[in-house]
Amino acid sequence: MGVRSLTIHAFAVFLGLVAASRAEQPDTYSRVDPFTREALIADALSAGPPTTQKAAVRNWDGTMVRQGNEEFICFPTPTEKRERGEHAPMCLDKVWLAWKEAWMRNEPFKAERVGIAYMLSAEATAGSIDPDAMKPGSGDGLFAEGPQILLLMPDPAQLNAFSTHPRNGTGSFVRWKDTPYAHLVIPVERLTLGR
Repeated sequence: MGVRSLTIHAFAVFLGLVAASRAEQPDTYSRVDPFTREALIADALSAGPPTTQKAAVRNWDGTMVRQGNEEFICFPTPTEKRERGEHAPMCLDKVWLAWKEAWMRNEPFKAERVGIAYMLSAEATAGSIDPDAMKPGSGDGLFAEGPQILLLMPDPAQLNAFSTHPRNGTGSFVRWKDTPYAHLVIPVERLTLGR
């Protein structure tokens, strides 16, 4: 077994463990008003595996919603997506937090190490080509995205083996290739959590 095959196999086992542990989480998101503090926390935490349930929760403007462990910071669905009935919370590690700040300010970004972000409860639209085209009707080939894990790589060449098309038949794809914000999207199986 080659190094690449071994790496892919190990990552597949990791994804299986995340999915299995995710199935044990209670569904609290659908039981509360989507604009209360409790709903924002439940929404944000629904993005990650059980290991992120003690994470700090912030709004996208940086305001703290709940204090917690800062290994991952979880964010509720952005307001504009929530108003469209979409569900797109995220849990970001420190590399992804730096990426988020660079992306929001349209500044250059380079990952110093592999970054991991979780969107395990996503049900939203996203663009795969242009980081600035995030609204329906933008012409960016928007697609419906489901649960996923996102990876940032320190060497963008590591992404060259993957397609840029979300419906490529292999699952994983590169979003926003040839930009400083390029990352690998790894769809994971949607789990039924009582919704």
